[in-house]
Amino acid sequence: MQISSQADGIFASPSGLYDCPTAADVGSGRAEVFVPLQAGHGPQLFPYQWTGVRFLLARSAALLADEMGLGKTAQTLVALQILVSQGQVQRALLVAPKSLLTNWQRELARWAPTVRTQLIAGLPAQRRWLWQHSQATLQLVHYELLVHDARYLERWASQGLLWYDLVILDEAQRIKNPTARASRVLQRVPRRRVWALSGTPLENSVADLCGVFAVVKPGLVNSQMVLAQIRTAVAPYVLRRTKEMVAKQLPEKVFRDCVLELTPEQALRYCQLTCRARKLLRESAGEHFLRHVFVQILRLKQICNFDPVTGRSAKAERLQQDLEEALASGGKAIVFSQFVGTLRRLASLLAQWHPLLYFGGIDRETREAIIAEFRDDPSRRVLLLTYRAGGVGLNLQFAGYVFLFDRWWNPAVEDQAINRAHRLGSTSTVIVTRYLMAGTIEERIEELLKKKRQLFARIFSGGDPDGRLVLAPEEWLALFDPPQQEARQVVGLHAVDQAA
Repeated sequence: MQISSQADGIFASPSGLYDCPTAADVGSGRAEVFVPLQAGHGPQLFPYQWTGVRFLLARSAALLADEMGLGKTAQTLVALQILVSQGQVQRALLVAPKSLLTNWQRELARWAPTVRTQLIAGLPAQRRWLWQHSQATLQLVHYELLVHDARYLERWASQGLLWYDLVILDEAQRIKNPTARASRVLQRVPRRRVWALSGTPLENSVADLCGVFAVVKPGLVNSQMVLAQIRTAVAPYVLRRTKEMVAKQLPEKVFRDCVLELTPEQALRYCQLTCRARKLLRESAGEHFLRHVFVQILRLKQICNFDPVTGRSAKAERLQQDLEEALASGGKAIVFSQFVGTLRRLASLLAQWHPLLYFGGIDRETREAIIAEFRDDPSRRVLLLTYRAGGVGLNLQFAGYVFLFDRWWNPAVEDQAINRAHRLGSTSTVIVTRYLMAGTIEERIEELLKKKRQLFARIFSGGDPDGRLVLAPEEWLALFDPPQQEARQVVGLHAVDQAA
């Protein structure tokens, strides 16, 4: 995309700053702030990520524009944790796409475990109470609810009843239109600091960047300025790194686990099927029981991919956003799924990138032509593969991004798929994104994999069936419990989100 070259021309990156911050760097005088993140006591940051932390801490207005997979979330939360520990942030707001709030909550537990959080959700009266009376340090809300609650947020802001020490805007390209409702609300909310996160702040034109800065630092730039003026003006407030810039610090593979919520439509179908499945399984016995188990597991996994009635898909919506960011720097991506039908749906949804489809029903000559086209044609940047077809015999080391749209529960199969892109001869780090639907059978099998890894490797790789009944019937049935959050949406709360 032309956008990427334009963005890389605007976004400067500091050099020579890759030393880890000290207590003096942030002015706290308390070295223990960093103890949980160093010396093996917890999750570790790479040196370039500490540079990002220092960049955020030093600015009241900042745009962290790192390429996808470099850890914008981790850098932001470590900086937040430091400011909270110092007492500089007592009240903060995080605004993110709805599909990412679950992921933010998990990352908060990892990178900022002592920060008290509150998700703004529920009926309008509940949300109004939370906005006004929550004692949490960090409030989390998605953009749609922010717009839905705009009328009284703007009123409270004008009355001095709403303010924040820090506002964090994830996927900040969402506010690129300065006249849109979300942008107008955020412009009016008093705050001491604003940090925006986006790997693609220039999606179409420089006007997009000006729109983001209308919230981040009002008045700094406008669309009437020439490119050189904008570059000079925003340079102190923007940090962008690509994989190539920090390649020496990265491992061979970087894994991103993206945990998402079902859409209301998917949740309704999921709960309907789990109810029928539990009834069917209770009435089954012996060989019929296991046969029904595997059939129902496959059906639920397909619902986790797409709602069979409306075609809605939280994963597909997220994949489109991730690809936009991943391909903005000129890279190529591979998307794996267990189901050919899922890949066909994705081929239609991702048409703007002219994806290529590769699965077992294609003859050998056509397969070779597809791989050659993906390798040699710069306009062919997305390859859609089934796990079985992509498991052996392929060499795709020219692709820097791998997306596991659904999970194959034999880890060896997933490893084979990932290694299509990461093989001897790879010239850069491979960013691997694994999608998982919260509270569903995908998450439950992932938990069981951790506990009974060897057993599940036999089951889902079609190995010896004799060990399958090591799981008791009630354990199998527990896989089909409806997820609590989605079940609540089915009985009516999803109407609130739709109204938003």
